[in-house]
Amino acid sequence: DDAAGLLDALNIPKAHVFGVSMGGAIAQQFALKYPDKLDKLILGCAMAGGNCSQMGDISGVMSGNLLDLLFTPTFIKANSQELTEFLAETTPLHSRDAALQRQIQAFASHDTCDTLSDIQATTLIITGDKDIAIPRSNSDLLAAKIPNAKLEIIVEAAHGFSYSHADTTADLIRLFLHQQPNPEKRL
Repeated sequence: DDAAGLLDALNIPKAHVFGVSMGGAIAQQFALKYPDKLDKLILGCAMAGGNCSQMGDISGVMSGNLLDLLFTPTFIKANSQELTEFLAETTPLHSRDAALQRQIQAFASHDTCDTLSDIQATTLIITGDKDIAIPRSNSDLLAAKIPNAKLEIIVEAAHGFSYSHADTTADLIRLFLHQQPNPEKRL
């Protein structure tokens, strides 16, 4: 509702929406509730929730060990200094305590299992093949149930694929946004 209100306030009739992780859940809800405000939808390491999804290991969220949650061991080893700086900059912005609990509760209540076929926007789904937080099987399910969806899997990428594989992510999104929809695929 907030995103739709912002679009209205800015006098933007339609927008492309890119949601990653919990943002992917929010983007699905936006696509279902405000299809007229959505142009193209991009879901990154997302899931439908409910009983049709498989949650992975998110213990790093509670323990604060985010590197193992977000990146592959190979990427961590090759970029340890950069990642130390990344965490120093971003950790103060992370949800904590009661706010983190509310965020986890909101994510846990997300369930679009039975409504994914109602998403009519042309959709790109991106995931890493090594995501331990939201395993790839969730993206496979989204791609199977959302009409006119395309799945892209980034090799040797985890939950933080948009950081570890920023160029690949940007290229996939740029290509997707410049493609014209195929109206025959919606039939």
